[in-house]
Amino acid sequence: IEDLAQRSSSDPSNNKQKKWQEILLQQYLYLDMDAHALTFAKGLTQKDPLEPKWWKALSHIQLKANKLEKGLSALIIYGFLTPMTRDELVLAADLYLSLDAPQKAASLYQNVLKEKHSFEIIEKLIQAHIMAHDPKNAIMWIDKGLSSITETSKNQKRTTRLTHLKKQLEHMQKFYALANAVLQSNPL
Repeated sequence: IEDLAQRSSSDPSNNKQKKWQEILLQQYLYLDMDAHALTFAKGLTQKDPLEPKWWKALSHIQLKANKLEKGLSALIIYGFLTPMTRDELVLAADLYLSLDAPQKAASLYQNVLKEKHSFEIIEKLIQAHIMAHDPKNAIMWIDKGLSSITETSKNQKRTTRLTHLKKQLEHMQKFYALANAVLQSNPL
């Protein structure tokens, strides 16, 4: 397969060669030859940087190796080359959130919500706003989440959790406002 992936043609637009390269990459992954897969995927992205599937594969390989930043970078490039699916957008947002970039994560979660309402995404969006020290928007999304909940036992747990979280955020806002007022009246 390696020989076929190399010999088919040196022209990156050759579909026959791309098919063999794709098969070889899949075999590397299937056989847990991660180092070979990584080297090969990097080479493919350098030889044919406008092919989205190579960037997606590179992202997958990097994420499998727990290299989140590199995996996200490859996924971002993939997203510039082709529209991402809803799951890919959620993955990108989750990666941004885990890499401590909550504002970017919140933006992507909001884009996902435009496509389809999901309580799980609203919860992630709330978390992103909390991590970004943006309680005002977190509370706004809590209210949107609470208004979308139907009456089931599972949703009652969500309602309780969101209500408690909203109270905590409102309490924090009052505390910060009070602390700010004290600091303003008594400068050091």
